[in-house]
Amino acid sequence: MRVLVATTAGAGHFGPLVPFAAACRDSGHEVRVAAPASFASAVQRAGFDHVPVADGPADELRAVFQGLSRLSLEEANAAVAREVFGRIDARAALPGMEAAASEWRPDVILRETAEFASFVVAEAHGIPHVQVAMGLASFEEFVFPLVEEPLRELGSKSGTTGLLAAPRLSMVPALLEDRALGGVGPTHRFRDRAVVVGGTDNLPDWWPGVREPLVYVTFGSVAGVRRATREELAAVVGAKTADAVLAFFASRP
Repeated sequence: MRVLVATTAGAGHFGPLVPFAAACRDSGHEVRVAAPASFASAVQRAGFDHVPVADGPADELRAVFQGLSRLSLEEANAAVAREVFGRIDARAALPGMEAAASEWRPDVILRETAEFASFVVAEAHGIPHVQVAMGLASFEEFVFPLVEEPLRELGSKSGTTGLLAAPRLSMVPALLEDRALGGVGPTHRFRDRAVVVGGTDNLPDWWPGVREPLVYVTFGSVAGVRRATREELAAVVGAKTADAVLAFFASRP
C-alpha cells in the first residue's frame, strides 16, 4: 500500500505520527510524509521521504500570534485552532496536498489532529483517512467545532462530521483521558514498543537519580506568546501540575 502521512510543521504534531508511519514502512508499505517545506529536515531526520507543501504566509501567521496576548487562554487557543490550523496552514497546504494525492495516488492518508488540508483532499478523492491523536481527546473536542466553517471554506462536504467518522489512533492511555470520549471518532489505542521495552533507561538524565516514569506535558503554541495565570493552567492540567510548572519556570534564570 501507499501511505501518505500528513502533518503541520511542528515536532509535537509530527512526533505522534512517527511510530505509526515507521510501522507501516517496516511492514513493507511505501510511506511519504507531506509537510510544509520548512519542516523538510525534521521529516528526513526521521527517515522518511518528504513531500513539500507550502508554509502558511508569515505575515498572516504573525498577525494571529501578535493578537493572542490580548485574549484569554481559551480564546487564544481557539484563535490558533480556527485561524492558524483551520485556515492559514490548511489553505496554504491544500494545492500541494492535492498534487500529492493526484500524482502519487495513496491508498490511505494518515493525518495528525491539526492537519486539515489532507482531510479535505481525502474526502474529495474518496481516499480512506485515519487520524493520529497528538494528545488528549479533550483537545479534539475543543478544536473540531471551531474548524467547521474553515473546512467548508476549503471545500469539504462533510465538515467535522467527516472528521469524527474517521478511525482514530492514539498512544494516550485511557487512564489519562479526563472524561468519557464523546466528541471524537472511534479510538484504537497502541503502545510504542521501543518505549515499553526501553523503559526510562534511554531518556536523558534531566533529573539525576529520579527513575519514575516521565510524562510529557505541552501547552501548545500559545505558551510561547502568552503567560497563563495559575488558574488558567490549573483548569487545563490540574492544580498540582500547574504549581510544579510555575515553580520550575520561576527557578530558571
